[in-house]
Amino acid sequence: MEKFTLTLLYVLIVTNLYVAILYFRAPKGDRNDPPVIKSRIVRVSCFTTVVIIVTPFVLMYIGSASNVNDAYEILGFPKLDLKCLWQMAKTLALFAWLFMGPLIHYSFEGEISDLHESKLAIWRDLVIAPITEEIVYTSLSLAPFLAIIPENEKLLYLTPLLFGSAHLHHFYTMTTRTNPPPNPIGASIIICLFQLLYTTLFGYLTNRVFVQTNNVWCCALAHAFCNYLGFPILDIGMYYGNFIRILYWLSLVVGIIGFTSFFALLN
Repeated sequence: MEKFTLTLLYVLIVTNLYVAILYFRAPKGDRNDPPVIKSRIVRVSCFTTVVIIVTPFVLMYIGSASNVNDAYEILGFPKLDLKCLWQMAKTLALFAWLFMGPLIHYSFEGEISDLHESKLAIWRDLVIAPITEEIVYTSLSLAPFLAIIPENEKLLYLTPLLFGSAHLHHFYTMTTRTNPPPNPIGASIIICLFQLLYTTLFGYLTNRVFVQTNNVWCCALAHAFCNYLGFPILDIGMYYGNFIRILYWLSLVVGIIGFTSFFALLN
């Protein structure tokens, strides 16, 4: 029980500090303003580096790991060898199957909107955020508990709530910003609740990937890929013919079926 309590305390401290450092003496402005993006990239990168160094010693103190190498194995930091790269390739292929519908949609569109963002925003969304968030909210949040209570299914459902709730701070940004104008409180609540729902669900998916692969880089790659494509839309618009729209809807269903059917191949 003492191991569990100490682990829970450490995980709560790390996951809450990850959000807190975004606002402590931070530059004013919208999250997409270049100074804000630069500040957040530096802050979360430095913070994540520190916790990567500190966590093995915490696990050794708690008694979950016998040495530093054992701790990094528990946390899902494998050697970057062919096995690791093969796991990452399989993960990317699996999530590409899941996003079959959006990929078909974008093949008709000929472009993906995220590529029109600033280079800083792309760097944040496709590199820094996926890596640091998966390290903090999957590796450092799930693995220490699994080291104490192996094969506990409840952990896969509970720890994603930490990742989901970490996005609730967007409510403050949306309602207090000056440029662009702030959102109405009601609209902000709805947006944040939706973010809580789908980020918690995504956290569960990356937990599953982590359990199957014991490789946090697979989780980060899946996260980056999903950020790149964005949340799938249900209706691609009336300007497409019925055949294309039906093909898109069918591909969404086939993508989900294929994803669940082939998921075990990650092991």
